[in-house]
Amino acid sequence: MTPTPVVLLLRGIVKGEPSRVLAAELQMGERTVLDVRRAVQDRAEALQPDTPLPDAATESDEMFQNAGEKRARTLRSLRSTPLPGEQAAGARHP
Repeated sequence: MTPTPVVLLLRGIVKGEPSRVLAAELQMGERTVLDVRRAVQDRAEALQPDTPLPDAATESDEMFQNAGEKRARTLRSLRSTPLPGEQAAGARHP
């Protein structure tokens, strides 16, 4: 298998797409896709740390600490007009 279908298959698995849909899109057998999905999930589960998280309460974005860096700006900061109760971007605080 070449890298392109492997990446597309992994992407579909991560997105939660059904094996039937992935098999049709990648022109693969549904059983092959299902077997790969199960192997990836089993391996991911085996690699999960056994240690509990240090905090009693954890935000969901903290669960994916290795998923990437937080964005410096959000979509809200790119809007030209503020939502009610928001201060316009670039406006000075009193």
